[in-house]
Amino acid sequence: AVYDDGLCVETWSALIARSSQENLVQEILRGLRSIFIDVQIPRPTKVFTQIWSGAWHFQKASSIVSNKQIISWALYPLQRFTKHQFTLVGEAFHLDRAGWTEAAIKSSLISLRSQFDLKFKCYENDVPSGGRFCSLDFV
Repeated sequence: AVYDDGLCVETWSALIARSSQENLVQEILRGLRSIFIDVQIPRPTKVFTQIWSGAWHFQKASSIVSNKQIISWALYPLQRFTKHQFTLVGEAFHLDRAGWTEAAIKSSLISLRSQFDLKFKCYENDVPSGGRFCSLDFV
């Protein structure tokens, strides 16, 4: 998933509009490889694209499902898949007063910790989570 706005949307829109996805795939790989320099990043087997010009969502008022329950459910939403096969990430699955990009990143860290036991440092003074965010706290 790519979360962006402004000029970045124009760039991604132009790549998506091309008749071939090759330039889009190359840009995705370039970005991932610049962040994860010690990891072999394979080509994606399939790329789905969607530009949302405006979107938002809220949890239903008086919901009996807690944000932490939503986070836990998103780690293993479909019982027919094993642990490493399927998980959900994005701002919709981490609602603790976080902004769209921040929540998407946090849900990704929680998923990577849960699915592949990747270790991440804990963040102190994290206002949206009430002081401390640690992916291990959600697994």
